[in-house]
Amino acid sequence: MPSTLTAESTSLASLEAGTVRNALSPRGFARWMDALIVLTLATLVVGGLTRLTGSGLSMVEWEAILGWLPPLSAEAWEAAFDQYRAYPEYQLRTRGMSLGEFKFIYYWEYAHRVLARVVGLAALVPLVGLGLTRRLSSRQATVGSLAFLMVAAQGILGWYMVDSGLVDVPEVSHYRLAAHLSLALVLFSYLAWQRFRTRLRPEALPAEAPRWRIRLLLFLGLCWLQILYGAFVAGLRAGYMHNTWPRMDGRWWHPGMFAQGVWISLHDDPTTVQFVHRWLGAVILLVAVVLVFTALGLPRGRFRGALLALGGVVGIQFLLGVLTLVLAMPIALASLHQLAAALLLGVALYALHLAVPPAPFETEPT
Repeated sequence: MPSTLTAESTSLASLEAGTVRNALSPRGFARWMDALIVLTLATLVVGGLTRLTGSGLSMVEWEAILGWLPPLSAEAWEAAFDQYRAYPEYQLRTRGMSLGEFKFIYYWEYAHRVLARVVGLAALVPLVGLGLTRRLSSRQATVGSLAFLMVAAQGILGWYMVDSGLVDVPEVSHYRLAAHLSLALVLFSYLAWQRFRTRLRPEALPAEAPRWRIRLLLFLGLCWLQILYGAFVAGLRAGYMHNTWPRMDGRWWHPGMFAQGVWISLHDDPTTVQFVHRWLGAVILLVAVVLVFTALGLPRGRFRGALLALGGVVGIQFLLGVLTLVLAMPIALASLHQLAAALLLGVALYALHLAVPPAPFETEPT
């Protein structure tokens, strides 16, 4: 009887830890997360290029399931072009565009939508296949399910954003753009965190780990606020104005700021939004420098290395931001600036995870 009770207790503990006998191995789960992270980053980059090339309103219909193939005949291309010409962007901004020019912007938006579908399939197919064969632990199934739901929500939000530019003014809402970008980075952050928390081995936490967790959480909060303002800058096209650094058109305090009142100007006025974005970037750089100098007193190890890497990525991101501004938004630099924002989040999350003790189900069995 005692042995039976012990076996049952062990079985219950195993279930509570989210494990099953034939569960996907930690290495297999890590590879799944790696694939989703890479695909998410690729979609993020192509989405940014779609925005920068002015291609986001080229596809005026949303086919959530279908739409895998572009127009394949001359007649199909003419039909797609006719649809585009019926909307405000062509009538107010690109009138006279040739079919060849339309194909260029169409293919960017098409690539973005196809990549988004691929991310969804990369989450759904393993989730269903491994779930049906009972090879997913409860934790793995939860992670896969949440990832797929976020991808699906991102698709809906993406169309909601595009739809805002198909009505009267050929500009998507910068609020919807910010929400679309933020959800993409939430998905990336969630996948990265789950990847970091997989195949952990117990190890000594860094000294003053609770303090470092608070510091890194505050730093991540600043980064998220900066990302929000970066999306506002993109949506309001604020990066194409005041292309000087460190002053704005020769002024430290531009007279055009807060013209609509403090609250509205903080999220709706291009000059004010750019001012906040540029100086919040300087604040983040300063905080990163303080973190790096504090980290120099730590013993050598992964945590110290992660903090030093964090300082390096912040420096690169700051330089990319300044160059993107003073060169008036060259596409390559602006795209790298967006990608670096995601990598900065990833490095900060990696440092945070090194300061968080592992749960029992996050450690590899010995």
